[in-house]
Amino acid sequence: MKKVIFIIIQVSLLAASLVAVLSMFSCRRATNNGKIDGNWRIETMEDVATGEVSHPVNFFLAIQLEMAQFREESAAGGPQLNALISYTKGADEIGMEFPEGAGNYNSYLETFRMPSRNVTFRILKLDCSKLVLESPTTIYRCSRF
Repeated sequence: MKKVIFIIIQVSLLAASLVAVLSMFSCRRATNNGKIDGNWRIETMEDVATGEVSHPVNFFLAIQLEMAQFREESAAGGPQLNALISYTKGADEIGMEFPEGAGNYNSYLETFRMPSRNVTFRILKLDCSKLVLESPTTIYRCSRF
């Protein structure tokens, strides 16, 4: 009888341990955005109308889950735009909404050449190392870092 109770206790402890381990992983949110998630350096910004290309030095784009952030890294802490995204893995478009009151000043929209607070970008290229987005006014060429 003692042997049966000992086995039941061992099985119960094993089951409880397994449930505890699995519950730790179930709370983490996993992305389903695919290759577009990550940190990107904006290498060039090309004006669609004129073809003029600028080479920003410290402009970055971060995409994670349902959020995106355009930012300029500098010692003084440059401007940044925070966006809510709508994207389906494998789609050829990504929508970004830059809500008011989230530090998204109009001057920051101009810095990053956003035509409005709601922008749909066409994804011209997306692989492990390169991302090319086209807004109605600007083509952004990015590399993963």
